[in-house]
Amino acid sequence: MPAKQIIYKGKTYTSIKTFAEAYGINKQNVVRRLNSGWSVAQAIGEEEPPKRKAHNAQKICVAGKKFGSVRQAAKFFNLPEKRVKRRIQLGWTMEQSFGIAEPPKLIGNHSVQIEFLGKTFPSSRARDDYYNLPYNMINKRIKRGWTEKQAAGIDPPPHRHRNIDGSPRKTNLSVFEEIDGRVFHKANVGEYKLYAVTNSANKKQYIGVTTSAIQTRFLQHIYNAFNSTRPAKLYRAMRKYGKDAFSIELIRNDAENYKQLMKQEYDEIENRNSITDGYNSSVGGELGTGQEIEVDGKIFMTHAAAAEYYGIEQTKFNWRIRNGWTKEQAAEIDDWDGAGPKQIVVEGIIFRSIQAAAKHYKLSANSASQRIRSGWTPEEAMGLVKKEGLKNEEVSIELKDRSFPNQASFCRSGGFSDATVLLRRKEGWDYQKIWDQYANGGRERACVVCGELFRAMRRNKKYCSDKCKFSKK
Repeated sequence: MPAKQIIYKGKTYTSIKTFAEAYGINKQNVVRRLNSGWSVAQAIGEEEPPKRKAHNAQKICVAGKKFGSVRQAAKFFNLPEKRVKRRIQLGWTMEQSFGIAEPPKLIGNHSVQIEFLGKTFPSSRARDDYYNLPYNMINKRIKRGWTEKQAAGIDPPPHRHRNIDGSPRKTNLSVFEEIDGRVFHKANVGEYKLYAVTNSANKKQYIGVTTSAIQTRFLQHIYNAFNSTRPAKLYRAMRKYGKDAFSIELIRNDAENYKQLMKQEYDEIENRNSITDGYNSSVGGELGTGQEIEVDGKIFMTHAAAAEYYGIEQTKFNWRIRNGWTKEQAAEIDDWDGAGPKQIVVEGIIFRSIQAAAKHYKLSANSASQRIRSGWTPEEAMGLVKKEGLKNEEVSIELKDRSFPNQASFCRSGGFSDATVLLRRKEGWDYQKIWDQYANGGRERACVVCGELFRAMRRNKKYCSDKCKFSKK
């Protein structure tokens, strides 16, 4: 298609492009303007552009004055256009819409009956008047997470979440609820999800719960598996088989609260036997891996839940508990009664902290602190006096042809880790079976390809080398 010539002021241009370049105008702007009916002079800005015509303008008359559109009239009366249009939609007259005449009066009773604490009120205002509170105060309190009795002033208000300096602190009261004396996370019905993660390679499953989208929870599992060395069975399997071998599916989401959801998790783990035949490490539910904690008369399933409830960073909350703060002080309900570490007396010597005492006796500060928290005396914690009645006291191990004074020497002699022994003992193995399976490089077996004898600690290893593993049988 030949280029369109343009003649302007007696000069001929071979195309729109050369014309636009001659006047320093973007070519696309010139094309669009000419196609919209602008003159050549208007297209290059030498004349005023044509006036825009409102395609949906509606001529109106307000108090005898005519306007070309509602926008024009709203601008004249200095009112927001959206407000005027809304009034017209509601059936107001033009004079009422533009504030010249009185607005129409409401017809009929627009209040809605409400139920509150077993009583029926004709409106929320009547309820607030009954409890002698300002209008809408009860609604605001309930929205912030107060119970109905607290909102009405019958029960004391919840703890005011403030920092030590007195400034307001973010609260998470609205995302929790109290059931049978315990505090649980709160979500809408349908958001309490029970899910299963399945390994397509061996069909083993992990059963879990969440209140977020299950795909989001699945991505969290993948991130934890490949960005940490956490020893959870699911994460070890993901690192072994790869993330593509795993998928997630929703089992059900009909729980009405978090407590019901945990009961569903417990039952599902038991039904699928996913501790023995899957990737779960605990029975789930309220009997799972979390450690209960009571703060200010409220019982939380974990330390993390208590920290979130009171708006405290989890690491800060746990550090305070470890360093001798009361639970209420850690949650900043009570003021902390000290400005530094707690003093400790060991054999009559006063140390300024557990850490200082541990350093003096050449002991790990973490070990000493853990022992003190577990109720050991300072002398027992520092290793000066033997702690009586310990469950992990050394026990001699007797095998068919040898014996060991303790489990540590048993592991060193066999060339395997203490963690392996603990795991197998938990599964019901005796020490002889562990020794036969893992000692001196593992049990002797024959390669399924070449028939050569080799030793391996893994029970399911079938090949003596990678060459045999990847060769055709």
